[in-house]
Amino acid sequence: MKLNDEFRRLKVENSKLISQNACTEISLAKSKADNFAKLEEVKSLQSVINLLAPGYSDKNNQSDDGRSLLQVNAPDSHVKSSPIGALHVEKIMSQRTPL
Repeated sequence: MKLNDEFRRLKVENSKLISQNACTEISLAKSKADNFAKLEEVKSLQSVINLLAPGYSDKNNQSDDGRSLLQVNAPDSHVKSSPIGALHVEKIMSQRTPL
């Protein structure tokens, strides 16, 4: 009798774990697809930037102390370091309304 109960309990637990694993795999696949789509969008935007502004430089955007305005205002350093991130930060900063 105890063996049957233990077998049933383990069978239920196994079913739950299989279900959890399936959900995790679905979530992982969705994340990979989202990341791939975002990567393709970044590549596309980078191509557009390269076509529209091949000589783009942030020398025009220097603060008084010589640091880039993007470096001064951007919240994350990894965002500031890429041309797309820099343009994104510029767009966000231009949309801000003064308090």
